[in-house]
Amino acid sequence: SGRWRGATFDHDKEPWSNKAVRQAIAHAMDREKIVKSLLEGYGTPTHQAANVGWWSDPTLQVYEYSPEKAKAKLAEAGYPDGLTFPFWCQADNFGIQQCEVYQALLSEVGINFDIQLVPPSDFWGDIVLDKMNAWPDWSFPRGDADPDLRRRLHSKGNFQVVGYSNPKIDALFEEAASEFDIPKARKMYIEIQQMATEDVVNLPLWREQLFAGLSNEVQNWVFWGDTLLRFRDVWLKQ
Repeated sequence: SGRWRGATFDHDKEPWSNKAVRQAIAHAMDREKIVKSLLEGYGTPTHQAANVGWWSDPTLQVYEYSPEKAKAKLAEAGYPDGLTFPFWCQADNFGIQQCEVYQALLSEVGINFDIQLVPPSDFWGDIVLDKMNAWPDWSFPRGDADPDLRRRLHSKGNFQVVGYSNPKIDALFEEAASEFDIPKARKMYIEIQQMATEDVVNLPLWREQLFAGLSNEVQNWVFWGDTLLRFRDVWLKQ
């Protein structure tokens, strides 16, 4: 799947506005363990917001799993004895399991979650209304580099809900959007992702391996990487 899952934190509220706190969380997440324990191995660890399309870079990695570095970053942030904060989770089976796995991993470095359960029907609305400041996140890839990345990483993106702003990234978006040479544009979009990953704008952790069960009557079905369902060319065999 091209969809990533992970976590996101508000950048304009304490303690998440402290970059060292976000870096500590990034270092504390064992992606391999998440895939094995939560997905029973049916997934792929990831560090990138984009893994499909010419604008993706599968080698991009900034924060490797390191409990020692996580503890050092916590101390740098001013929390040498650990940190506790609320984390909002969808109140369904998978949402709770996901948050419990995160909770267990972060507790190993002194970061403790106070899990707040939210009905799935209210989840995205509460994010938009700024009622939640840290939550398990996910995102679908879009068909082109600019809409795929701009909506979350540009300061005026249409899904910029964490209060993040980086003038260098904003300027690179405008430059890349007007560049018709794909290799040159790709270099700029990779630089955007490098800066955003270093800032821990979002924290992609894994990509799911998805399955579709189909009747033999269903013809011409294609499972696209963005996981959105398309039925225009699907037909039933009589």
